[in-house]
Amino acid sequence: MKIIGIIPARSGSKGVPGKNTRKLHGKPLIEYTIQPALKSKLNRIVISTDSIEIGEIGGSLGIEYILRPPELASDSALMLPVIRHVISELENHGEYFDAVMLLQPTCPLRNTADIDSVIHIMNHSQPDTVISVSKVGDYHPMRMYKMENGMLKSYEESMTYVNRQELPPLFHRNGAIYCTKTKTIKNQGIYGNKILPYIMGREKSINIDDLYDWRIAEHLTTNRD
Repeated sequence: MKIIGIIPARSGSKGVPGKNTRKLHGKPLIEYTIQPALKSKLNRIVISTDSIEIGEIGGSLGIEYILRPPELASDSALMLPVIRHVISELENHGEYFDAVMLLQPTCPLRNTADIDSVIHIMNHSQPDTVISVSKVGDYHPMRMYKMENGMLKSYEESMTYVNRQELPPLFHRNGAIYCTKTKTIKNQGIYGNKILPYIMGREKSINIDDLYDWRIAEHLTTNRD
């Protein structure tokens, strides 16, 4: 199976201004995604961006970039049109791929082994989609409450007095890896009908959305190769 890795990296960000180029231990954040991708079994890697600066960072590391139109670079832009834009641009130049792997720069702790493990699942199990997930711990929905008329009410009353160890295991998309067959991307979306998980530990599942997440990432990437 021929798989392309797409690294989406626009210039704007409200939670952490300029986060894709912001230095994390002396390296732009996006480099933490580029480096393991380059060492992986992906057949091709491109950056989708609206920023020449971001594109040039990729270029300095050996990765090409595709400039996306302004309407795909706003805060409200969805990821699916961004992926479809890259696929279209490549196919216009005669490049075709069986699947697309989305690697968001906001997940700096995913490594080459994680990428190659997802490729293995795609090749051997033939799902429509593989999504990286982490197991839900204390934020299990059955331990949560909702507000009704200013009062707290258990989200799932039948589970109010159940011990944490007895709760059914649930998993949360951690944002590190999405891999989907190209035909599914074109006809349905990022999520197909047959979705398989790639389970990652909590320590690798940080997804930087704000400065609090950034501080956690700084700690977790200390002394990391």
